[in-house]
Amino acid sequence: VDPFAALDTEKLKKTPREPSEEPKKSMTLLEQMQADRKKIEDERLLKLEETKKRIEEERAQIALEEGMERAKKFVEEEMEKIDKAILEKLEAV
Repeated sequence: VDPFAALDTEKLKKTPREPSEEPKKSMTLLEQMQADRKKIEDERLLKLEETKKRIEEERAQIALEEGMERAKKFVEEEMEKIDKAILEKLEAV
């Protein structure tokens, strides 16, 4: 006796098989993992950009301070030269 004889094979052929839910869930899980990874990468990139910006600002501040120090030193040296020139002229008179 054929156990499959009672099955209506024509009806089975016409009825579309429902796709399994498991692959759909695992795709969703895969997609979720990819989304999580992208979010983490985006957060890391944002932190790196913020760090880069902060370092650039600190470098600019240091350069400004160094420039101010050089300018101050230059002005002091020029003032000393002027003072010496004035004293020499006063002594000559």
